[in-house]
Amino acid sequence: MAWTLSLLYLFVLGVCVLETNAQPWLCPTAGNCAQSLGEEFNETLAQIDDSYVIEFCLKKKDFQTSCLNEAVVDCEWAGDEEEYYRLRSVQRNTQGKCSELCPVMEDLQLCPSHVNNVLFFEKKFHQFCNSYKESLDCKTTALSGGSQCSFGEKLFSRGFDDDTIRVFEYICESGCADIDTAWDVLERCTTTHNLNLAGSQCKTYQDLELCLSTSQTCPQIHMMARYFARNYTDYVMKCPLPMPVMKTTTSSEQETEELDPVLTDDTPMPELTDDTTFSKLEGNSKPNQDPIEETKEMVTKELSTATVKGKIFF
Repeated sequence: MAWTLSLLYLFVLGVCVLETNAQPWLCPTAGNCAQSLGEEFNETLAQIDDSYVIEFCLKKKDFQTSCLNEAVVDCEWAGDEEEYYRLRSVQRNTQGKCSELCPVMEDLQLCPSHVNNVLFFEKKFHQFCNSYKESLDCKTTALSGGSQCSFGEKLFSRGFDDDTIRVFEYICESGCADIDTAWDVLERCTTTHNLNLAGSQCKTYQDLELCLSTSQTCPQIHMMARYFARNYTDYVMKCPLPMPVMKTTTSSEQETEELDPVLTDDTPMPELTDDTTFSKLEGNSKPNQDPIEETKEMVTKELSTATVKGKIFF
């Protein structure tokens, strides 16, 4: 409701500005400049979509460097003409509309600069993620004041490209305590067992899961794999996890002997106990929980939580 009222107020304000400047312009270039800016803003508000408003308010800074300068040249102004000041007034009024929609807009635009991209290329991922947390603190501070900005979160995200946002969501926000080690493991495992290659099967996914599970790193590494393998989620949902195959030996005790895990798509599901090989490899199984399903449950739970939060997976 507040957003709708704000849009209505600014739409009326925009119409008033146009009416105020309805008198003819002596210089056609200046008139076209003022009219196009006002019409574009009113058309933007009519969309009732903050993405359009953000785009307009980000472009409004170009008005001074392009539209105004073009008018100065074409109209042969010296800078003290009445129409020059009139056009500058239109410019300020338009900028003021954006400021009313989001008073902390300029503060928010500074927050992405806290992220140190050099650290990422130097493979100092833990430090890189710390700089991302600093940018989040900056955003929180900007939005925690009395000023309202309905598109603050979206404006903040506009400061990063899609791949960087994927790093934030899948790596920095994973909860992994040793991101640098986990990244090395993920690079090695996803390169050896590459789900991004055409024709990859469940066997490749199973090999990848086993590679990740045998690594000495954080349990969140399975969720982090989504950054390296974009279709990882599809394999999680359709493929069985790797499992140990049991063989009964002929002996006086008729004891059961464990073999190395065999990764096949049609291997029958054995009845597992806490002593099975995969449980040892994972090392994080909960009491009375099937260790084979634990990783899939962890990934599925994370996917469900992220979906609720509106995160991007592809």
